[in-house]
Amino acid sequence: MKFFSYTLRALALASMAIAMVCSCSKDKLSGGPVNDATGYSFSAEVTVPQGTKTLYVEYTDANGEKQTTTVAVTPELVTPDGAKDVDPFGKVNLTVTSDVQTVADVYYMINDKKVALLDNITVCEKAATKAVTASTAQLTEPKEYKTSDLGYTCYHSSGAVFFEDIWPRSTRTHDGKYDTDFNDLILDYDVEAVVVPEELLASEGWREQIKVVLHLRGTSGSETAKAGVILEGFNTAEFVDYITDHRTFDSWQNPHGELPDWTINTLQAKSVHNETVALRPIVEVGSIYSMKEKIGAGNEEYVRVNDNGSTFTTVLNPNVNNYWKTPKTEQYSSDLADLYKKYNYTTLEKTQKTGYYNVVPGYVNVSGGLYTYTVIYHMKNRSGKTAAEKKEMLDNMIDAVYNTYNQNFYIVLKDGTPVGLPGYEPYDGYVNKYNEVVSANSSKLDSTTPYKSKDGLVWAFKCPTLTRHMWNKLPFIAAYPHYLEWIDSKGKDYADWYYTDTDARFMTCWW
Repeated sequence: MKFFSYTLRALALASMAIAMVCSCSKDKLSGGPVNDATGYSFSAEVTVPQGTKTLYVEYTDANGEKQTTTVAVTPELVTPDGAKDVDPFGKVNLTVTSDVQTVADVYYMINDKKVALLDNITVCEKAATKAVTASTAQLTEPKEYKTSDLGYTCYHSSGAVFFEDIWPRSTRTHDGKYDTDFNDLILDYDVEAVVVPEELLASEGWREQIKVVLHLRGTSGSETAKAGVILEGFNTAEFVDYITDHRTFDSWQNPHGELPDWTINTLQAKSVHNETVALRPIVEVGSIYSMKEKIGAGNEEYVRVNDNGSTFTTVLNPNVNNYWKTPKTEQYSSDLADLYKKYNYTTLEKTQKTGYYNVVPGYVNVSGGLYTYTVIYHMKNRSGKTAAEKKEMLDNMIDAVYNTYNQNFYIVLKDGTPVGLPGYEPYDGYVNKYNEVVSANSSKLDSTTPYKSKDGLVWAFKCPTLTRHMWNKLPFIAAYPHYLEWIDSKGKDYADWYYTDTDARFMTCWW
């Protein structure tokens, strides 16, 4: 099996929240009854990175103190249908039990950082008598909650997707060296479904929505025009009432300052959603090449507002227009110059003059904010529908989130060429260009699997959230040495490839 022949899957960003209510549908969530007939329970099938070994359950005890208990997990690998590649995440049947009705939060850890998985779950179902095969956490003397605290349920799936923009060419360059940094475009994403319980639909059904959030993390591709996601199977025609969108720094609810004016006619104007193709709505960030422009990205200053209210002035891309006169050497390892010499593709000094965004050593706009496009699909109220119609709509919403094989990411180059994940069909508007490229390169491309070469090469893949990307022009497998073993085993070995034996010298600093 050749390099990068398996797609990666990603999960939750640190901003995710899932608030479970005790009357919610169990069709998608239930992990079954638990062995505690005198208490209460919460059960859900959740999705976490396959290498996750521990979940943390945080709650408030009867004395008002925060407590944390852990639960060991072994995620079950999910195998896709069709030509799509295996995902590096698995499902866990999680159960939380308590002697009293209470609330709790659930998270896991990646790179020593908390990643929220479930927020404000309500442990309120009367526990049953038969034990099941599930990961169970027992809460000790938790604080009781009030019925009036019940709310809605939020389901999330999040991660990062990395691209090379040279499709259909292989990643081997003309001089025999490899360009396998996969940072021509790095996109962080989060997909969320908000669902209210049955008895609140009449009054609170207006809250139900699907929210898609795209963060532009970095790019070294001068030819990349657009990046987006197709939500395969999401029925916007029948189930969506109206749509709103937001263009901000970071979360639209906590934007950390105003976007600079140069983005109005570039990033903002070119960030769009499109629902004209049935069951294939798209959410797309455009004008990505503008991140390298001297007028705008590297010139116009803006004020960044931190969570604590402090501010500082910066530009989106300090690597162009000489905004930072010299590189910030604290951002990268002192070994980096030698590592560039070792792989002999380019030098550190040349890389630092390229002008790319958040991939150049010493020029990452740390804490400067990421351009974020948020699209919210506000759902029709299910309260007046039949039980079957309610279930169909609910299942479609949950599938848009938890069936991550329905999340079809892509980039589009300036000439209209779409580049996508292996096994995924391009969006209808890009099919003609895709077919043209495939026809001209039939000798090197797999005839049955989109975006895969005959020798197993791919041009895009997904990673778990908080997976750090590469400094420009350094090989991905130098930083993640077990990735190929994970690929060759089809996800069975080295499920923890994204954090075990990794070499941070090759990776960008935290952005």
